[in-house]
Amino acid sequence: QVEVLNGAVGESVIFSTRVPVTGTIIYEGRSIGQVLNKQSDTEHEEKFKNRLSWSSEFFTLSDLRSDDSGVYTLNVYGTFSQIVFLYFVVSDKVSTPRVTNLSHYSPESDLCLLQCSVRNVRGLNLTWFRGNVQLNQTNSSSPETTLILPLEIQQIDKDIFSCEASNPVSKQSITVNFTKLCPHKLGMRVFYIF
Repeated sequence: QVEVLNGAVGESVIFSTRVPVTGTIIYEGRSIGQVLNKQSDTEHEEKFKNRLSWSSEFFTLSDLRSDDSGVYTLNVYGTFSQIVFLYFVVSDKVSTPRVTNLSHYSPESDLCLLQCSVRNVRGLNLTWFRGNVQLNQTNSSSPETTLILPLEIQQIDKDIFSCEASNPVSKQSITVNFTKLCPHKLGMRVFYIF
């Protein structure tokens, strides 16, 4: 069985498997650290030098980078020997989404077209809400650098709308007051909410 672990770029992670006396940590098939009779060596792999440490029976990896993602194996030796496989995913934190009004005023139409956009990062979901009710969603399976999600609503709608960007390590949202963003006499103006 493989456990899934998530981390954010620039932060630290403590691997939850205890290595009390003797054990090793392996990344993508090669040893990156070991503990022998409570004496640790975590400096022999250049990629993890000064970032991997062992203290109080746990390995810690700091200053996380995207290329730290991958499969880690922890081998614990002693009375309670075990092997633990971890699939570790390191993602950037999401930024605050931006909402843009794409409509222009027309006396024949009471629709308002909003577009929510945010910089694309690993594992990103972009979601429109009316209050607490989810309206639609898209995710970062596409390769574009910016993720976009439109929403068309009636101008008579007085509810509060929000757009939320989230991934396994972070979440940011922006709340939109529809009566302010889509006034009836909109003309050709474009509004940006940051």
